[in-house]
Amino acid sequence: MQPIFAGGNSRTLPRLKTLRQEAQTDKAPRVALRLQAIMLSVQGQTTGRIAQGLQVDRTRVHAWILALNEHGAEGLLEGHRCGRPAEWSATQREQLADILDRGPVAYGLNTGVWTSPLLAQIVAEEFDVRYHPEHVRWLLGQMNFSVQRPKTRLVQADPRKQNRWIRYTYPNLKKARAEGAVIVYEDEASFRQTPTLYRTCSRRGCQPEIPTRGERNTQKVLGAVRVPDGDFVWRHQTEYFNAQTYLSFVAGDLLPHYYRVGIGCF
Repeated sequence: MQPIFAGGNSRTLPRLKTLRQEAQTDKAPRVALRLQAIMLSVQGQTTGRIAQGLQVDRTRVHAWILALNEHGAEGLLEGHRCGRPAEWSATQREQLADILDRGPVAYGLNTGVWTSPLLAQIVAEEFDVRYHPEHVRWLLGQMNFSVQRPKTRLVQADPRKQNRWIRYTYPNLKKARAEGAVIVYEDEASFRQTPTLYRTCSRRGCQPEIPTRGERNTQKVLGAVRVPDGDFVWRHQTEYFNAQTYLSFVAGDLLPHYYRVGIGCF
């Protein structure tokens, strides 16, 4: 009898690992176990060796590999049945896509992140169709949705000024740098001196105490970093940050520093 292996290669393993982590997050240990078996099979281990290592029946490993080779990753999900028809219509998919596009807050939730278990619950409530979270994730992929890291957007940004920076200011800075000018990035920071409290183990009824003077002092620092070597110039100050303190830093610390090292232009 010829040994059977899961279809895939080394590039398949990262995808399977991601699916296994998602299954563990969704509290689906049986799906995670199947994916672990498939990963071992892709790496060349036989069904017998996989069954022995995972302490499962060899026939189950064989069935998981067949399910993957025939139906893809969906064949490993809970409740998968070969040839099972779709349980919701194209109209319902469009309604779900509209919910996803508007976001969790618009739906009335106290979160800004869609998760597979949450979407499985919404599908059940809105359309009376119950899917496993892994299956919901697969369906979203079929609907051209994917897991993405959000990016920040400056709500007070002026598009015209941003365009001016991209088209004129930044190219001029690159040109000045090529001509030998010094370009620095400046910022300010405040460091609170109050201690940060973390949870710790203590006897019941004896809450730990951290001695403190009750003062809320902060240490303020102005600094500038030169491009591209990272030369750092800084000043410690006690007053609040404003235009005057910034100009004082430039005139009293930044310019003298670069004149001392033999660079006298910005």
